[in-house]
Amino acid sequence: MWRAGFVLSLSERISELDSLMLEPSDYEKEREAEVERFNTLAAAMITLKLVGGGPSLGIVRPVWDLVPLMDGNEVKEVLKNLPRGPEVRDVMDKQLEFLITNPGAKRTDVEEYLTRTFKEFL
Repeated sequence: MWRAGFVLSLSERISELDSLMLEPSDYEKEREAEVERFNTLAAAMITLKLVGGGPSLGIVRPVWDLVPLMDGNEVKEVLKNLPRGPEVRDVMDKQLEFLITNPGAKRTDVEEYLTRTFKEFL
């Protein structure tokens, strides 16, 4: 779906070039520059796994579909003194932040991160 929005946005930007009344050669240069900017942005978004790029690119799900590698019970096994309540939500939020900034992290990476970050719950 993001690709459709991208194409629509690019089309709108290129149509805005028409109002500038450029010479044909300048128009073509500007059009190519816009396409290149959009291509660069799309490639960066896929590389950073902010959007899905499809299994062929090694990207299974976009960032908004990211799920924690450890559920609350598994986190409680690592952080044995983690109380019930808002602290659990905070730990789960930090886990997702870690996964977003560390694509490809494994469960052991998450465990190490949580124990470093939440020493007070060990």
